[in-house]
Amino acid sequence: MNRRSLVDSTRVSMITVRHGCREEVGRNSRRAVIVAMTVTALAALASAENPANRWPYGPVSAVARDGGRVVFASGCALLVVDAPTHGEPQILGEIVLPEVVRGIAVADDYAFVADGRSGLRVIDLSSPTDPVEISVTETPFDAWDVAVSGATAYVADIREGLRIIDVSVPGAPVEIAVDRTPSSAYRVAVADGYAYVADLAHGVHIIDVRAPASPVAVGQIETDGLPVSVTVAGGTAYVADCHRGLLIIDVADPSSPIALGAIKTPGRAAGIAVSDGIACVADDEGGLRVIDVRDPAAPAEIAFVDTPGPARRVVDCGRTTLVAAGWSGLRVIDASVPSSPSEVGIFVTPSRAPGGSTCRGYATVVETPDGIEIVRDCDHVTSPFKVLFFDGVDSGGIDIRENAAP
Repeated sequence: MNRRSLVDSTRVSMITVRHGCREEVGRNSRRAVIVAMTVTALAALASAENPANRWPYGPVSAVARDGGRVVFASGCALLVVDAPTHGEPQILGEIVLPEVVRGIAVADDYAFVADGRSGLRVIDLSSPTDPVEISVTETPFDAWDVAVSGATAYVADIREGLRIIDVSVPGAPVEIAVDRTPSSAYRVAVADGYAYVADLAHGVHIIDVRAPASPVAVGQIETDGLPVSVTVAGGTAYVADCHRGLLIIDVADPSSPIALGAIKTPGRAAGIAVSDGIACVADDEGGLRVIDVRDPAAPAEIAFVDTPGPARRVVDCGRTTLVAAGWSGLRVIDASVPSSPSEVGIFVTPSRAPGGSTCRGYATVVETPDGIEIVRDCDHVTSPFKVLFFDGVDSGGIDIRENAAP
């Protein structure tokens, strides 16, 4: 299983290798340090190129759906596809953004994109074959997720809390309020006038946003793991709690959330979708887990689908369940019979440019079953050469394998 992320080596001074929520629990600290040092060194090898010339595609990290239209992210590229039922989704259009996309929400004819340090980007999808960026709203640090309710966008900024932005005029958004959550605002969901923020070290933070310009924190519940995603349905919150699996919380009274039940998953729960008493959990290396949550006090796994890459995000839980699965692409899974889910479609973005010098100044971080490779994409992008191999956290071994450029 390869896990890659595109790194702009003309700008990066440090990188953390992220695998779902694992970087948060510290298991890969030595690995992250090695990669950080190596990518920093690679900056000396890279030529300073215009970012617009880079190869934009990368792991599929986020996906959203609005009716018959699906929008998903592959690295820095935002792709619009038809809503697939079987087979390969058909690309309608795409647009390249400045940073790796972290989160997407789609409403009406607009995609609202949490684009890391490039803030909130609003993309006009009225012509799906030609998506156009119409506005940018800067956020203080990293825009990590976004939810939209009515004319308001709620952006989880990883270090600066929940940013509340009026998008009644999508071409001219205005930030109207901020709620500084206790820890790191990682993901956000909005339901019935309340925002639910997965706040990592401080559990789930609940904010009354019925008056968006005057948010009021009303509730909070700690979790045993690290909440990295949350969704709400029918007065119940479902939390992807990293290495602790799925947590179910009664939020009928948002000011007094109560834990109802939990189930540990074999991987690291990273994303969740719920429909008709069935939860689909994107479980990182554990693939897609299908869990019966009709009795919230006793959730039970009934099936799973092994995904070739780490399952990070999931949208819908039914006939066309969409799973963002890193470098193994966008997976389409039919879970209409929850006990017998099956993969029915796939879209894998290209991992190498077909030719030309579109990715100079960038390096690729590749994790293989044997360790981590750092690959410098040179002018001949179809023939990159490996410059470093790190053969595991425990051994601490580094093997330099620099080859002659093509």
